[in-house]
Amino acid sequence: MKTIVTLLDGVGDLVCDELGGKTPLEYANTPNLDRMASLGETGIMIPYRLGVPIGTDFAHYRLLGYQEESYPGRSIVDGLAFDVPLHKDRLYMVTSWASVYKEENYEIQTRYLMDLSKEDSLEIGRILPGSFQGYGLHWHYTNNGHGILEISGNNVTTKISDPDGIYPLGYVLQSEPYGTIDPEAKSTSGMINELMKEVHRRLKDHPVNKKREEQGLEPANFLLPKWAGTPGEILGFAEENGMAGEIIGSSAMIRGIARLLKMEYTPYNTFAEGVEKALASSAEYIHLHTKETDQAAHTKDPFQKVKVLEKIDPLLAPLIDYGLKEDVLLIVTGDHTTPSIGPMIHSGDPVPIVFLGKQLRVDDVQRFDERSCTKGSIRMKGEDFIPMILNYHGRSLFHDFRVGGRKSKYLPSKLNKL
Repeated sequence: MKTIVTLLDGVGDLVCDELGGKTPLEYANTPNLDRMASLGETGIMIPYRLGVPIGTDFAHYRLLGYQEESYPGRSIVDGLAFDVPLHKDRLYMVTSWASVYKEENYEIQTRYLMDLSKEDSLEIGRILPGSFQGYGLHWHYTNNGHGILEISGNNVTTKISDPDGIYPLGYVLQSEPYGTIDPEAKSTSGMINELMKEVHRRLKDHPVNKKREEQGLEPANFLLPKWAGTPGEILGFAEENGMAGEIIGSSAMIRGIARLLKMEYTPYNTFAEGVEKALASSAEYIHLHTKETDQAAHTKDPFQKVKVLEKIDPLLAPLIDYGLKEDVLLIVTGDHTTPSIGPMIHSGDPVPIVFLGKQLRVDDVQRFDERSCTKGSIRMKGEDFIPMILNYHGRSLFHDFRVGGRKSKYLPSKLNKL
């Protein structure tokens, strides 16, 4: 039996004065989402913990049935997305070419230079040393002024803080031992700090920056790293959850998640095309993702998110019609809240969720939005997502039943007979 999830990235939002005290979902005209809510079972989902913002990468990792402790980090997801060769005994960090003022304590002018061409990124990348303070280094270009820094050495560890604080703090931060006093963390973080200074020194008079200066552009004079991670052993989605899974999406990060979890990945050019591919898929679990809602919220213009929601809504009609005719479970939700107002990148608020399928306990909710769905019957966390799907399909394993060689959410199809 199929499950089709439509994941509206960052769909949750806050109340906006510009929208008359409504959220974008409440303000938008979304007859198809509302139709689904009126026919289904609704509620709210806490993606991780109340009040704790999370990113799309970690949110998906949890939603798709995995535990926090095994998450290898965003750098590994990005590395997989861009075909970076990954080695288990090495450290990887996402980097961006930034523009800073050293005279002002490395004040950040631009965190990542979107106008830096691939050719210029590769050219300035050549100034990185192959080894530094006893560590091996290799920089991999990914996209739009970003890359992956690969670090090797006997003392390498992920237990270090990020020099790129992401929030508008204004300055490059020191990398420090994070949650530990291990000498490996002190050594690794110390090397990162000195490497940033050395790269800045080498880029000061680089020909690429001379050219950018002549063009009136900011210098690409700093390598800004974050999200230290290392690959680990992770069960594929099918083995972890007992369902063959497919992700249909249009972003590199989602491609990386699919590769991390050994799921089939199918790209689309438009969301309408994504809906068609979801309907045609033969997978048991189909995850249709759109980043448009999240991107609209990041403009900090609530009307942009309203516009995107009203664009997406009519495209959902074929999915809903299919769900009403076939024996299939449809789910619409978000992975986190992305506020269209205020300083937060993401926020730790719940997101609305709706399930549509046979034998569900349909409630009285008539609209799909943050406040309406609080009147629904469902109260869940992101970690409940896969168990609820398995439960709907009658495949959940009774708690603490020990069958097979490991703890499982579902009854395995193959068991060793006596």
